[in-house]
Amino acid sequence: CKCDWIQTCALPICGGLTGSIGSGANSVTISTPVYSKSDTMTLTATASGGVTLTAVTSGNIVFSAGTATKLAITSVNGGSNPTAGTGFSVVVQAQDVNGNAANVAASTGVTLSLNTGTGTLSGTLTGTITAGSSSVTISGVTYTKAESGVILTATRTSGDTLAAGNSSAFTVNAGAASQVVFTTQPSASTVAGVAFAQQPVVKIEDASGNVVTSGADSTVSVALTLTTGTGTLGGT
Repeated sequence: CKCDWIQTCALPICGGLTGSIGSGANSVTISTPVYSKSDTMTLTATASGGVTLTAVTSGNIVFSAGTATKLAITSVNGGSNPTAGTGFSVVVQAQDVNGNAANVAASTGVTLSLNTGTGTLSGTLTGTITAGSSSVTISGVTYTKAESGVILTATRTSGDTLAAGNSSAFTVNAGAASQVVFTTQPSASTVAGVAFAQQPVVKIEDASGNVVTSGADSTVSVALTLTTGTGTLGGT
């Protein structure tokens, strides 16, 4: 009969997964299954063809991670959108070739840089994965631009030789409203008593110069007053 090995934990298994127990024999060795996840799992053997046999499940099989070969950014701000100008955390992890968390042999320095985005990345941008561990949380990272599609890169600077890794793209939200600025200046010259040919336009920004477009801060009343001059400012 034919013997099929079926995983029981919905994770990647590949290689030789079938074999045949020949007539007059009672066993078959399936010698090339490969499992890619650092995990504890079991296998189930089911028979197909030939006589009807009851399936059997193996005992627990423990798989350990391989040697660390690369870096990955596994978390930005705990999965929530960071706020422009406000510190957030980034988790950098050492991984084996299959993406399993893998301990480094030597303390390994890492630095963060901007891969994609138009703002400025600053604050705390370095950290160390200590020997015998697999990750470091870098806190106090800041970014100035409210935009989507931001990607960070983690690069090894010392210790184990690991390939650089990127974060998933994420969105940075605008901060709290802190200022009103002119987006269109009023006419530089005009006739007294006549409406400005170019009417002033203002917008609400956070401390980093991002336009605030949502939340309670996005709607305010704005009044124009005379800063210099001796006449009377009127109109609407």
